[in-house]
Amino acid sequence: MSLRLSKIQKDALNMLLDVYENSVTYKGQNIKNQSFAIKPEKIFYEYNGDYTDQDEVNQFNREMQSLMEFEFVILDYERGIPVISKIKLNTNSINEIYSVLKREDITVKRNREIKMYTQYMGVHDIMDAFCKSQVERLNDYKDAKYTSDIAINILKLLKYVLGNNSDIMERELSVAVLGDTKLFEKSYKSRICSIIEEYGELELDLSVLDKKKKRKQFWRNIKFFQILHIFFQRKCRYSLC
Repeated sequence: MSLRLSKIQKDALNMLLDVYENSVTYKGQNIKNQSFAIKPEKIFYEYNGDYTDQDEVNQFNREMQSLMEFEFVILDYERGIPVISKIKLNTNSINEIYSVLKREDITVKRNREIKMYTQYMGVHDIMDAFCKSQVERLNDYKDAKYTSDIAINILKLLKYVLGNNSDIMERELSVAVLGDTKLFEKSYKSRICSIIEEYGELELDLSVLDKKKKRKQFWRNIKFFQILHIFFQRKCRYSLC
């Protein structure tokens, strides 16, 4: 379905979908009919303002009425006056709205992310623990810790690091997994260290308050010696973190 919508119209529909996706109905926990609505002020803050330009109000009303003509929304009006009181989602047109907005249904997105994490389980205990925690969040209708574009790179890096048995420079790792010499250091190094530290369940010297020193202490105590091969052999042993 191809329609040309204004920014205000897209904002209204996206807000209504947000309300819908965050509802108990969407999560399958509500047995009664539930409506999903927003007030016009949510989109047009000064809609009912005393000094708002009436031409702007009229234009807003026309755009919402167009959405109603497309059967995307249902409009409630103040009694006796042409002032919108509520903008309701027409639940019969949800699939069409997703299509028009080119927006991915959050359930489809959630299932895709669950599948991604599941595919990386069974590689290493640390990855299992990390992936399991993210799947549990998604099954509880919460966002995963990282967006999927970042998460897939983290998973690839973890798989490489935890399975590596040879010396490799940090830049070589970055190129091998990410195709860029600096991307690992710039965007992923601290994340990988944090995940291994958190899900490796290793005992650290908590008296070390300085974060940098704490990470060095972590790597001194780590039991997974194959991970140590990833460190710079020509520089400080703990330069990765």
